[in-house]
Amino acid sequence: MNILIVEDDQTSRMLLALQAEDSDLDVRVVTANDGEEALRRMKQAARIELVLLDLTMPRMDGFEFLNHLRNMDAHAQTPVIVVTAHDLTDIDHHRLTANGVIKFLQKGRYDTQALTDAIALFMA
Repeated sequence: MNILIVEDDQTSRMLLALQAEDSDLDVRVVTANDGEEALRRMKQAARIELVLLDLTMPRMDGFEFLNHLRNMDAHAQTPVIVVTAHDLTDIDHHRLTANGVIKFLQKGRYDTQALTDAIALFMA
């Protein structure tokens, strides 16, 4: 499975990549620093099958990226797991679930197994 990790914090991005690659799952990771770079990666990568998405990023945040992603024919149904330190409001949850997000992980409140389990949900 090809996973795109969209995270502006280099340490968090590297940690997510290591956790995903070190799991027992067969994953390959592509990374992006923000939503703009992530959209370019979506167009360049052979096939992205899952996105791990931070919400609070410069230039293009996760909400805007998700809107663009859902307007791309090839990725309108690509699963997204939100991984954020952002305290989600009811409005945030509604916006995200309306765009097909069904899994949320709160930074600092999940362990490697929770991430592995979340990724496994979307493996074919």
